Amino acid sequence: MSKMFIFMLLLLCLTATIDEGQGSHCMADCTGYKHESSLYIRVCCIISNLGQTIRMREGRVKTIMVCPDVRPQACPPVLTDCKDWYNNGSTTSGLYNINPDGGTPFTVYCDMETDGGGWTVFQRRQDGSVDFYRNWTDYENGFGGLTGEFWLGLSKINHLTKEGSNTLRVDLGDFEGNTVYANYSTFSVVTIVEGEGSYCMADCTGYKHEPSLYIRTCYNSSNLGQTICMREGRVKTVIVCPNVYCDMETDIGGWTVFQRRQDGSVDFYRNWTDYENGFGDLTGEFWLGLSKIHRLTKEGSNTLRVDLGDFEGNTAYANYSTFNVNDGSTEYILTVGGYSGTAGDCMYYHNEYRFTTRDNNNDGWHRNCAQGFTGAWWYNKCLNSNLNGQYFNTATSDTQGVTWLCWKNNYATLKFSEMKTSCNNYM
Repeated sequence: MSKMFIFMLLLLCLTATIDEGQGSHCMADCTGYKHESSLYIRVCCIISNLGQTIRMREGRVKTIMVCPDVRPQACPPVLTDCKDWYNNGSTTSGLYNINPDGGTPFTVYCDMETDGGGWTVFQRRQDGSVDFYRNWTDYENGFGGLTGEFWLGLSKINHLTKEGSNTLRVDLGDFEGNTVYANYSTFSVVTIVEGEGSYCMADCTGYKHEPSLYIRTCYNSSNLGQTICMREGRVKTVIVCPNVYCDMETDIGGWTVFQRRQDGSVDFYRNWTDYENGFGDLTGEFWLGLSKIHRLTKEGSNTLRVDLGDFEGNTAYANYSTFNVNDGSTEYILTVGGYSGTAGDCMYYHNEYRFTTRDNNNDGWHRNCAQGFTGAWWYNKCLNSNLNGQYFNTATSDTQGVTWLCWKNNYATLKFSEMKTSCNNYM
């Protein structure tokens, strides 16, 4: 397999010998040679007027073969960014190759004139010639032309800003010829983290990342189905997670919705596995999953809000300033307290109880409350509330229905319920 490499000797850039078949010949740009037992050295510069070629192994020159008409040429320095080029004497704006972090070099546009010069340009809008309404892949990899309208790419911006102290400058102009600018002394864009060990939630009130948690923001994109979590001050970590519903309207917004009943379209009389993992449609009726609710509430101080509606159009709510669901080893013990609202405190009765389903009884009763009331809940021999009970499409009184007895007694069934959580510190 052909590979490119570099060997620097007395500031000369030489190219490598290529062996193919039984013979040997020279390649002007070092683009390939016969692979031996190991190859380590990679190319970092290509000089147009090459003549001499060499073949190398790591640590020492293994074989040297001189081809005719050699004219070695000095290698240019490997520079990290536009400021580096400027400090090395390049003062003309244009295209330059850079290598910010020792990875693969790439080409950027350098502004060598604005405010002392040395700016690496990563976005430009000027004439509408490039469509900027694009998908995630395009914004990650970049698009457009560096001398016109373009976006350099999130991955390259990360390479540019992940180390050291970086400055951001934004230059703006209107159609009357007026210009303004904004300077930021701190600027960094870090990589996307996906998979093992990292996750985010809809309102970003809890995620596994670092020992300390800061303010987080939730953005629910209807066409992407993604959530982005950020740390205070600057984007410290960006984690993309699919399929989370955020309520950004109720009581200043930022709520992670984890349960909704509204039309009976989803069967809630399910087993332990379903309640642990979640089910339903996040834009309709659903249960997010005990494991996710635990991850949402395991750190910091969290609030629970329960919104209720009956078949006459009346609504009520219950707020709890303390809310936590423990992990699976405890059968997801509920901790809830600090009630306020209009619906009445029906969760106090279920405080410090384990979750029960029809196939996993933890309710402290000699029978199974989930079976008797066709639901799944933090039952306590059995209930004051049963929001995962059987859904009835008309107002009725039924012990197996969706009920909140502190608001509607006599087991009057409800038309609507929605449970959501947020972080106390940022309410």
